[in-house]
Parts: sequence; structure tokens; C-alpha cells
Amino acid sequence: MVDHRWILFTDLDGTLLDKETYDPGPSLGALARCREADIPVIFSSSKTGAEMRLYHERYASHPAVPFIAENGGGVFLPLDHWEAPPGGEREGRFWKVTLGARHEDVLRVLVEAAGNLGLSVRPFSEMTPEEISRRTRLPLEEARLAGRRDFDEPFWIDGEGHGDTLAALDKAIEESGMRLTRGGRCFHVHGVSDKGRAARYLQERYEEVAGRVLSAAVGDAANDLPMFRAVDRAYLVKQVDESHDPDIPREENIRFMPGVGPFGFSQAVDDLLTDGRDGPAST
Repeated sequence: MVDHRWILFTDLDGTLLDKETYDPGPSLGALARCREADIPVIFSSSKTGAEMRLYHERYASHPAVPFIAENGGGVFLPLDHWEAPPGGEREGRFWKVTLGARHEDVLRVLVEAAGNLGLSVRPFSEMTPEEISRRTRLPLEEARLAGRRDFDEPFWIDGEGHGDTLAALDKAIEESGMRLTRGGRCFHVHGVSDKGRAARYLQERYEEVAGRVLSAAVGDAANDLPMFRAVDRAYLVKQVDESHDPDIPREENIRFMPGVGPFGFSQAVDDLLTDGRDGPAST
């Protein structure tokens, strides 16, 4: 591994990829600029490890770059480029490191908590690939991969006006030792892991081989906030309605980009390349 001054974490859906079409658009040029600047771009998503392999093959800035799956439930590092990491087990061409809870435990907590509250939820695990495809607009084959969960359970809540019940669900899940987060499309239940913990884990791996590195992150939704707080500089892109997620506070290290999705990602990369040469800067 070579010495990297910056590493960049990025969400996928609604950030690197268009939320509706999954097209990277201007993100491709931004990824090329990161490659030229020798900045690893680490994908961090609610997607499964099986899904993330596809996006890693298509868009990774370098074959050595790891990725974060299922909102930080686990990380995957390419075998050909990394020594065995702490807690790593071989899975295909990657070292798989579990940072969160087992999927079966996550699903049990969700079903029990929702049932006790009389809340009608629709988890991925109860859906056919066709229903996952319809709800997420993923191609059918990718929808099948999305159903292969390891650490996290996405779900929708049926009906409207469930604000008070959602707060009760959040509390019940937390009391069971799990967490509830809101992504760009749906809710997720997972263990005590999050994107921030996974980002710190991978930064430690880079620093073991390259010395001190600086970190940045790009995202669009509330489940990216732990990742924002784990890095030196963060960028929030606009969502499809051309607004910033109101659940993201204006904190010192978060820069609010004017662009939606991939356009905002491209702006964030340009800002990092322009203003990141001397390390973190104030907003």
C-alpha cells in the first residue's frame, strides 16, 4: 500500500449514485480525479456485501480499496492487497470483518418489537426479489443480492402517521441492544455498529501500513452522520427534492454541497482536491 494523505468514504444511493436510476453520472469523473490524486474512495452503504462486490468491480478507484456493507455491519478488504485484518475471515476474494450483530438476531428483535407495538412492518426478509426490486427500483438480479443480508435488516412501515409509534419502536429496539436508523429509502435495524465505527476501523488499517492519514466522507442522509463525525471533513449533498436532510446538524466539519446526489459528490471531490492539500480546514 502506498502513502495516502487522504482517504474518502462515500455513501452510494443518493450520493455517488443517482437515487432513482443508480447512474453515477458526474461521479465517474470525480472518481477518476481521485484516482489521479491517489485518494482511495471507500464505498459505505446499506447494501449487502454481495451487492457491494458488483459496485466495487464497476467503480472502485483502485482494486485495493476496501468497502463497508450494511451500514457498517461489516467491512471487506481485498485479499490480494491486504494482510489478514483483526477478526477477518476469508469470503471469496475478500477478508470479511464482522463489526455488528448477526442478521438472525437483528431480524428477531425487529419482528418482536414491532409485534409488541402493533406496528405493521415489511422487512426485506419477507419480500420476494420482485418486491424488493419494485420498492427499491433495483434491477431484479441486484434485488436478489440485496436480500442476502449478513448484519442488517431494512424495512418499511405500512400506513401513515406512525411518528409516536416509531419513537416507541426506536426505544424498544435500543433496549434490545440494537439500533434503528433511517436511510434514504427505508429504515434499518442493526447492531451497535454504524458507518462511523467502520470508517474508524478502516482508517486504522490504512494507518498501520501508511502512517497518519486524513479522512473525509460524503453522504446524503441521517445514517451517514456517524460517518461524518468519524472523519476530519464531511460533505452533505442534497437529496432528490433539492434540500439537505434536516436531520443533519450544521456542525463544524460538515460542508453542505449545493448539488444533488452525484453532482454534489463531484463538488465535494473538487473541494477536497482544492482545499484539502494542507489538511482539515474550518468551514
